[in-house]
Amino acid sequence: MAGLVALYGVITVAYSVILKRLVIIDVMTIASLFILRVVAGAVAVEAHASEWLLLCTAMLALFLGFTKRRQEAMEEMQEGGTARPVLEHYSLPFLDQMVSMVTAGAIISYAIYAVNSPLIGSEMLATGPSVLYGVFRYLYLIYDRRDVRSTAAILTEDPGMIFAGVSWIGIALIMLYVAN
Repeated sequence: MAGLVALYGVITVAYSVILKRLVIIDVMTIASLFILRVVAGAVAVEAHASEWLLLCTAMLALFLGFTKRRQEAMEEMQEGGTARPVLEHYSLPFLDQMVSMVTAGAIISYAIYAVNSPLIGSEMLATGPSVLYGVFRYLYLIYDRRDVRSTAAILTEDPGMIFAGVSWIGIALIMLYVAN
């Protein structure tokens, strides 16, 4: 565990000093920190973080990272200035492509993970509609509604996002304890 904490610290410092200024690497670094959190959590509870869980985490983190960069780029276009220097290297069409790619990757990797769930098998696929709705709702908020709240605020305050999370938990619990 100490090695994971040290690695997390090294990556965090590298991000703060250098990596946050490098296009694409900035978002990939943030995603790697999410993956390390999942691995550390698994180690802490003496569990195994499956490859599919790590892949889903990476895809979701990349999704959130690139959508956040898109939100920031939109804000800077409206306000002028560059609060985050790396944004000078991102164009909206490029960010839209990245969001599309990682959205597809996230959905596909979650579907495969759900089909091969180590706990209950393919019954976990029943949570798929909640995941799809959550992803689609998030995209709707940032693209159509141009919601500029923080990612955390969108995920915890939007009624649709709360519904997606609560329905996922409810369906997962039903599949785990009732259907299985």
